[in-house]
Amino acid sequence: MKNVRRLLLLAALSVLVIAACETPPEPVEEADPEDIPATEQEQARNLRNTIMEYQLDQYAVEEFTEAEQYFEEAEALMDEDVDAAAESYVAAIALYEEVVRIGFTELIGGLKAEIAEVRAEAEGIRADVAARTEFEQGVESYDEGEDLEVQGEWEPAYQMFERSLDRFTASYDVAREKRDRADEAMARAQEKEEDTERQVREMEDELEDELEEDDD
Repeated sequence: MKNVRRLLLLAALSVLVIAACETPPEPVEEADPEDIPATEQEQARNLRNTIMEYQLDQYAVEEFTEAEQYFEEAEALMDEDVDAAAESYVAAIALYEEVVRIGFTELIGGLKAEIAEVRAEAEGIRADVAARTEFEQGVESYDEGEDLEVQGEWEPAYQMFERSLDRFTASYDVAREKRDRADEAMARAQEKEEDTERQVREMEDELEDELEEDDD
């Protein structure tokens, strides 16, 4: 019986030792309240910078004006009430995003019209053949721009349409240069042919004159 009790005691001691050796769980760090609106602040500032860079505010004046009010309010509240600041940033973000959507929709619409005109001119001089690489790059960029536009990736979409316009313009320029060189070559050949014909006629006239003199 004593042996059994001794074994049980040893077993209990072993469990206590193992439990004591286990690594205690690391304490969960609580978020610093001052860090809460940081992401909202950065997002709002980035959107605002984009609007300023592309001058998108002119396309949605009311939305931008209201967004600015929320943004300024949030900036002022950062040192006083972080929760209220976060709410104001969120309100500003929603309005800034609307300004971005409206503004880029206008810019992209203008770009598409310009692209359509340049592309038609390029096709008119067979740039799709004479400058195939540049023309196909224009098509690919346009398609990618449309995909980004559908996804609401406004700035990347606009940049892709700009690239499309650049590539179609390049294809037109390359094809135009090739056509101009071909036209110049044909003109020189035509001029040479006409000069040769003139020389032949002069020789024929001289021959006829000589024959008439011999007959006399």
